[in-house]
Amino acid sequence: MFKKDDPIPVSAENLDKMGTLVGAGAVFEGTLRAKGLLRIDGTVKGEVICEGNMVIGKDGKVEARVEAVNLTIGGGLKGDVKTAERLEILPSGKLEGNAVTKIIVIEDGGFFSGSCEMLTPEGKVVAKARPRFERTDVDKAE
Repeated sequence: MFKKDDPIPVSAENLDKMGTLVGAGAVFEGTLRAKGLLRIDGTVKGEVICEGNMVIGKDGKVEARVEAVNLTIGGGLKGDVKTAERLEILPSGKLEGNAVTKIIVIEDGGFFSGSCEMLTPEGKVVAKARPRFERTDVDKAE
């Protein structure tokens, strides 16, 4: 239907499907709660709770604890993530934080630094992945 980077077309039929948009250049600090689709192309700091799907656009920057049904990261996210279903990191995406999810997809070029717990449909932990080594001061400076 649409490519991941394509904007959602604005028309009379899909105005009610638009959800919430934090546009490029916008800065939000605090707790952001959204239902339906949430797209972030600006900057968000604090906490994000989305009762639907969340997309961080290529130029989006998020420093927050995030909860969503599905999360697609095309920009940068620093903070812990919990998804009810799927976490996807696109080639331009970067996640620095811990993740709890049922499904994780990291596309070629995507970056993930942290630990991950994968859940069964019943919500039980079935797999844990943690970093094996500590980062050096050189790594932390980047």
